[in-house]
Amino acid sequence: LTMHASILAYMFNLVEEGKISITLNAGTTANNQGYVQEYVANLLKTAFPHLQ
Repeated sequence: LTMHASILAYMFNLVEEGKISITLNAGTTANNQGYVQEYVANLLKTAFPHLQ
């Protein structure tokens, strides 16, 4: 589990630092950081609806 968290943190870091030059969501013009934040927020809300 620790390795999974490290990989996820590394992926977040890549997005935050702008090291991913392509758009992650071709359907919108939103930046990658905003897209990942919204995606993860929706994922957590779905996984843990009692915490909303």
